[in-house]
Amino acid sequence: MLNVLVLLWPLFGGCKSEAMVAERLYDAGDDSGALNLLERIRSIQPDCSEADWRLAYVRLAEANREQDAAKRLLLWKAGSESAERCVATFPNSGGAWFVSALALGVETGFVGARRRVELSSQVRERVGRSLALDPSLAGSWYLLAKWHESLCSLNFIERGFANLLLGGLPQGASLDSAREYLKKSNALRPDSPVVLLDLAKILDQAGGRSEALAICRHASSLPRLAHGDRKNLDELAKLRQKLESSGS
Repeated sequence: MLNVLVLLWPLFGGCKSEAMVAERLYDAGDDSGALNLLERIRSIQPDCSEADWRLAYVRLAEANREQDAAKRLLLWKAGSESAERCVATFPNSGGAWFVSALALGVETGFVGARRRVELSSQVRERVGRSLALDPSLAGSWYLLAKWHESLCSLNFIERGFANLLLGGLPQGASLDSAREYLKKSNALRPDSPVVLLDLAKILDQAGGRSEALAICRHASSLPRLAHGDRKNLDELAKLRQKLESSGS
């Protein structure tokens, strides 16, 4: 089936259309099918930025899910190299800058406090470039929301490094901004479990229990396809139980 799709991709609107097919495969939990299709598209049309950045995304998502530290590092390196190559090849692609920022975001999960603070300014710059080129990218709005949230939750040591390396915390970082950007991401790509989970959490923290609970209840009707989605939907179910218990 994949061979037929790739051979006939010009009839379906070009590489962007086929890259979207791969994205739907990934969303449905078929990671290997998405990877195979994206790699085949790139082999036929190497200048297809839409396939290139999605390929880097799938690789980085695989790294982010890996529990074994050594394997995660290897997967991240492969995904990061793919993302940086994408930016170098397609500097005018919002998707390329998105996966470049995502690679740095994944890196923050296994480095020390000083490096995390250093990476924060780079993530913000790359997300900004991504959105300037393509404001329709839900993933970039999500990363921008997480950037605001992470800066608002720095510990004492990280705040010290922020003062040392950045001259203090960037102006304008706030949980209010994080909430609005999560809503923007959800509007562009509705019902992404990871976005709904973070939005529900931040609403709950801000005292918006009823709105957070409504999100959790809505999430219970969503399909449990990809592994990451199932995990986030389980977390939403737990949050729903907590919110319903606290309101009784």
